[in-house]
Amino acid sequence: MTHIIKMKIKIKTKKGFTLLEVMAVMGIVAVMTAVALSAIVNSRNQTELESAANEVMAAIRETQNYALTGKKDESDNVCTQYTFSPGTPTNNSYTILGGPIQTCSNFSVTQKLSGGVTFNGSSSISFSTPHADVTPIGGATIVLIKGSNDYCVFVNNAGLITKGQCP
Repeated sequence: MTHIIKMKIKIKTKKGFTLLEVMAVMGIVAVMTAVALSAIVNSRNQTELESAANEVMAAIRETQNYALTGKKDESDNVCTQYTFSPGTPTNNSYTILGGPIQTCSNFSVTQKLSGGVTFNGSSSISFSTPHADVTPIGGATIVLIKGSNDYCVFVNNAGLITKGQCP
């Protein structure tokens, strides 16, 4: 008789998962996947912004160096001012110009930012020869945007160029 009772217990205690348990686990995995993908996209945007900021910093330093060394235009004229102009001619490009136009008309370099990064606004920065004095006085902030992220390049009134999170 005890043998029959033990067999009934074994039959009633089958192991496995219910449909509700499987659905709950699938829901948790779906939420975790969505959070992970969001973090990956955000991280990628931030990396592309930092890369573009490095490119912009290099271009501003190049502009500053032109003023310090007296870079000449195609007609062998020395420009008296060099300007970094973001967002010119399009929102994802910048131009380095020599000026003033009357004495230095053939100096212009235009580059595009990569990775879908764009400029927000257009704060031009000028350096005058021979000491690379910064205009506007007080420096400037250049804001780069990708998706919902932003990143800034700062130029202070002494000409120091840095990058970081926008205030």
